[in-house]
Amino acid sequence: MTVRLRNTKTGRPRKAEGERRDASLPPVRVTSAELAHVEAQAAQAGLPVSDYVRRRALGGRITARQTATDERALDELNRIGVNLNQLTHAANMGKTLEGKLADTLDQLQRQLEKVAGHGS
Repeated sequence: MTVRLRNTKTGRPRKAEGERRDASLPPVRVTSAELAHVEAQAAQAGLPVSDYVRRRALGGRITARQTATDERALDELNRIGVNLNQLTHAANMGKTLEGKLADTLDQLQRQLEKVAGHGS
């Protein structure tokens, strides 16, 4: 048997008067292409369209969420950076690099081109 205490509230607490979203903007008419663009931008930011439009209208920050592709690119750039660091230490110790530096710089260039192509 479950006993409930009086005045025990469950659920979400009520928002303060200034925090409630109880007003609305007038409807905005757009073309199908404009709607598709706004929906794509909202999806890229990881936001519902209403949140995206509200933030854009009120001058709020919108940052695109990071994708798995972005994370892989950053991991690859980090790996190349570690290699460059190791090669720098080896060169400072007087060791011969025998083309390793050129290979690593080529990898870096290819990865940077890949990232630049992905971002555009």
